[in-house]
Amino acid sequence: MAFSAAEASYIWGGDLAIAPNGDFVVLTGAAALQQRVIQLIMTNAMDVAYGPLGNKISLLPDDLFNPTYGSSVRRLIGKNATQALLDEIQARILAAFTTDPNIATSPAPSVNVSAAGGHVVINEITVYDTSGKPVVIPTQAIPVFSAVS
Repeated sequence: MAFSAAEASYIWGGDLAIAPNGDFVVLTGAAALQQRVIQLIMTNAMDVAYGPLGNKISLLPDDLFNPTYGSSVRRLIGKNATQALLDEIQARILAAFTTDPNIATSPAPSVNVSAAGGHVVINEITVYDTSGKPVVIPTQAIPVFSAVS
């Protein structure tokens, strides 16, 4: 069955492409690495939180078969977007990049996180594939964070 580009655009993350004959194709190269980076940023890993009484609460990962995969930045939704939070988001993303074998550690990936218009914006993401070729990820806005206090 053939699909139109408009139908494919409804798929979150843009992880599928449409071939000229209308079939789905798997992304490769820079496009595949872009997809992996966005998925890595948006995935919650296993984490621990503390309840109001100081009790330890295990937070389940999005991927039960790979519990350490992800940056867990979505767990920070609802917190005030202070400079400390922006630094934590950046640190979590950079730490998550070290877990993906398709992202080179040298040269080091870079991420710039800022607050603008009541949104936390993850921008200027540059990672390098295993051959050392840079891959730039388009700016991603996360509109659910509060403005910088």
